[in-house]
Amino acid sequence: MKSLELVNVCKKFGEAVAVTDMSMHILKGELVSLLGPSGCGKTTTLRMVAGFVEPSAGSILINGRDVTNLPPYARNTALVFQSYALFPHMTVAQNVGFGLEMRKVGKAEREEKSIEALKRVRLDHFADRYPRQLSGGQQQRVALARGLVLNPDVFLLDEPLSNLDAKLRGEVRSEIRGLQQSLELTTLMVTHDQEEALTMSDKLVLMEAGRVRQSGTAQDLYEQPADAFVADFVGRSNVVKGRVEDGQFRTADGTVMPTMPGIQADAQYYTLRPEKISLSRDGEGVEGTLRERLYLGAQTEYTVMVGDTSISVVMATPGPDDQRAGLRVGDPVRLDWDVASVRLLTH
Repeated sequence: MKSLELVNVCKKFGEAVAVTDMSMHILKGELVSLLGPSGCGKTTTLRMVAGFVEPSAGSILINGRDVTNLPPYARNTALVFQSYALFPHMTVAQNVGFGLEMRKVGKAEREEKSIEALKRVRLDHFADRYPRQLSGGQQQRVALARGLVLNPDVFLLDEPLSNLDAKLRGEVRSEIRGLQQSLELTTLMVTHDQEEALTMSDKLVLMEAGRVRQSGTAQDLYEQPADAFVADFVGRSNVVKGRVEDGQFRTADGTVMPTMPGIQADAQYYTLRPEKISLSRDGEGVEGTLRERLYLGAQTEYTVMVGDTSISVVMATPGPDDQRAGLRVGDPVRLDWDVASVRLLTH
């Protein structure tokens, strides 16, 4: 069953088009992420679903009911803001129960449900504290509890982890995903963080300039990008512009890049993930020159010039006996990869 459906939704602010022809759906219990660069329309889309922004055209349905023209309080959605938006003069429990109070829920029931929601995020023992007495991660969990207590049909998350440091972001990310799955919450999340989207989502919707460029599972977008923008934005990729001549893909300086036979004649982009490439001091493969080496702990990133083209390679950091251990900038190297890992794109 489709818990949330957008049908040809558009939004204009004056002459500026923020979202155009947006269609998507989320099944019950799914977490779908709107991913894309700043200004692509993902937050506007989220706010249209919440009811804070009115669409210029199209329809929004929740559980089959058209809510396009309904106010936020009539949609049974819950929005967790990027800034948490906690009331500083209210206790944690009062913040969590605020939405219930607005719905005219009695005090006793409100307090009971607030504590239940706080237990889900493991903060019931902080019920009498104020937001200023909590860490950033704890404040985020209070904001989550405030949404959960409403038992929403659609849970909306606006950049929920952007204000947290890297270590805490990983912990809260796991908590959010665990809660979403255990409670089977239909969830729409906005993020610009690729790792966040890839690890948390059942499906991704990648937007650019107000349009959907590609939607599907994380694996779909990573392994089968629809175009060069998707290949470059989702994860990391070597995106090389060139042309096909005599059945071979050539870069701007004429370097031949290995491909499978029978490639399409109108291909303009050669895409290859850095982790799909192996680097050696000698042997088979494409000749190049080491330009940079970055130690990243368990992995090392190499930048290699192949003609005028820069190629990124990510491999396990070599041990002392590995031939790569002694490589220096300027050394000749060889790059090799399975041509089945290459994606040739027309745009």
